Amino acid sequence: MKELITEIDQDIRGARASLARKKLLEIPSKKIPRESLAPLARLSWRADIPALGLKWLNPLVRPTTRRQVTITATDSETVEYSACLIRLGASTEALELLGKVNKESHPESMLYQVFALVTQWEYAKTIPLLREYADAVSSDHYQTVVAGINLALAFIFEGHLDEAKTELNRVGNLTEKNQMNLAMAKVMELRTQIAITEGEISKARDLIQEGKEALGDSKSLDEFFLRKWSAVADLKEHRRTGPIDKIREEALNRRHWETLRDCDRLQGIHLNQPSLLEKVYYGTPFLHYRERLLELWGEPHPPHDYYDQYGKQKALFDISEGRLGRRKLKVGRLMHQLLIVLASDIYRPKRLAELFGLLHPDDYYHPTLSPPRIYDLMARLRSWLKANRVPLKISYQKGAYSLYSSGGITLRLKHHVPKPDSSLNQKLRAAFPTEFSAKEAATSTGKPLRSIQRQLRMWEEQQLLISQGSGRARKYRWLPSS
Repeated sequence: MKELITEIDQDIRGARASLARKKLLEIPSKKIPRESLAPLARLSWRADIPALGLKWLNPLVRPTTRRQVTITATDSETVEYSACLIRLGASTEALELLGKVNKESHPESMLYQVFALVTQWEYAKTIPLLREYADAVSSDHYQTVVAGINLALAFIFEGHLDEAKTELNRVGNLTEKNQMNLAMAKVMELRTQIAITEGEISKARDLIQEGKEALGDSKSLDEFFLRKWSAVADLKEHRRTGPIDKIREEALNRRHWETLRDCDRLQGIHLNQPSLLEKVYYGTPFLHYRERLLELWGEPHPPHDYYDQYGKQKALFDISEGRLGRRKLKVGRLMHQLLIVLASDIYRPKRLAELFGLLHPDDYYHPTLSPPRIYDLMARLRSWLKANRVPLKISYQKGAYSLYSSGGITLRLKHHVPKPDSSLNQKLRAAFPTEFSAKEAATSTGKPLRSIQRQLRMWEEQQLLISQGSGRARKYRWLPSS
């Protein structure tokens, strides 16, 4: 098995991912020795089949049978299981698992936490993790560069440009000394972002050229990002949208959804287009991203308390109320929650594990048992849309779901939520002054668990409480009253 693991690793490094996937899929699960499970799971997510690694490790990390419960997963197994979850979109559960790992013996657990947080645009939370990770891997030049580049990216997103420059100078010296051309190109890209932000367009163009020279003839994603920033430079200097429109088209073909989001954000800011910024704001479900967007926009809140997707059409479907004329979903029920989740992100389609985590926050994702629950719910929502002649369809492409209009309908998106149930709030604060689970809250109040979960999510959105962990281990804690 060791020889096969080495062989597949070489296939992945040699850009033969399809061959690596074929070899991984042909391995009989029952013949894998315990010590090979974590390395094979790592290869599975690197080869872009994380569901396979999840299937192999699930009985160890999330045991269900009496026999499985007696087996304890190693930290290595937990780390690679978490990496598979992140690749599948279940970042919240991955963060809960990674928080239990011994980070001194497994410093990569900190880097994986960073990757999970980045999927949620929580760059501020990555900064202390990256600093600690950099200290832990200081003897490894490559991992030091990885930490430094990600740290600089976090500083840039958070607006700490001086700290980003310092970090890029340190990392830049390492990349030049060790002839890390790909990393060198990334350093140039990040320096380009800073130059454009500071209005130094000529300097930005020079940095882009240096980045291209470091990449040579490569047509990689890094080369695409350099062209993106060249288009942004044109946008800021000449107010030309043609180049960035071409980047959008290519991002769509590459299925690089965050580039689409970023193109709209950058154009909205540099050309002062409030309607485009409203689209980004209401079409992005990540709270911290929306907060940073308002800071860059220079507004305390958007001009309107809603955004109408697909323009002014004959029919108006208010997503938060689940209402289209007299046709109405039962508010707060799972079908309505699914519709809200699908509509919450205009840019990035939702993967199955991500949907499961959002709709069933107190359950762990299981590679066999969880998907049918989403399939059934998706079928029910599709049937309701069809039976009620709602011109809205659910697309499924390459493992992800999204909404699209078949014409004649406007989707009204909101981020405002109903006022909290003050009596329930007071009861739970009195019953649980420290921390509690959704199940404990339901038992204490006599309310259905589903209703309690909806209310807790609302309060978390309103920043009345915070949660930690995922699945059955999720706990809630009240925030101090302002």
